[in-house]
Amino acid sequence: MKRVLIFFMSTSICVFFLISCGDDKEQKINELEHQIQIEQQMKEKAQQDAAKAQQDAAKANSNLNSLIGISIAFAIVVLIIGVAMGSRARKDANKQSIMNEGKSDD
Repeated sequence: MKRVLIFFMSTSICVFFLISCGDDKEQKINELEHQIQIEQQMKEKAQQDAAKAQQDAAKANSNLNSLIGISIAFAIVVLIIGVAMGSRARKDANKQSIMNEGKSDD
């Protein structure tokens, strides 16, 4: 009877230690799952930040293209105005030289 009692006592002690060791694994699993969730959130945030940066870059590129277009249009308008002013000045100079020649013939 003593042997049976010792066997049951040793078996119960072994089971107690096995059960107590199992809790650490559960806790580690929970910690690792929590860490995985945190890393997934960080990954999602990084992806969102990358998408936002890409949108900002596209917007900046669009603004730059708009400014270049406006600058080119302004340069063309100024060029046309300069050509018109030069043509007008040339016509006036020709009229003045013709009038000066007519006065000098008299």
